[in-house]
Amino acid sequence: MRAYSLDLRQHLIDAVQAGTDKAEVARIFGVSRRTINRYVKQLAATESLAAKPLPGRERRVSVAQHPALEAQLRAHPDATLAEHCAWWAADHGVRCSSATMCRAIRRLGWTRKKDAGGHRAGPCRPCTLARRHPRL
Repeated sequence: MRAYSLDLRQHLIDAVQAGTDKAEVARIFGVSRRTINRYVKQLAATESLAAKPLPGRERRVSVAQHPALEAQLRAHPDATLAEHCAWWAADHGVRCSSATMCRAIRRLGWTRKKDAGGHRAGPCRPCTLARRHPRL
């Protein structure tokens, strides 16, 4: 779930500080009372309503590195996932599993299927990608 905007958070806090009951503020803005309590507590502790960073580590193939991965895919369209992982580790110093490489390739919209000539088909159409992988 995405974090609420900073603007909405500020409106919630402003309404509570103006003396409106928290339950009423929650009803008006369509959020839970627990959310309002959390924002009040966060403002008192940190003096900021900014969203906290998402937990977990960074992706092995970041969004900024997608052009490099696409260039690698265009240079070696018939390579296996293991070969792509090895080249990625050699070029970028980051080892990744074949599953990680497969997800990164899928995020770019590339397919691993072969065409009629036995070669990798390359990028797939966005509508096909959305149908097959709705969570992208």
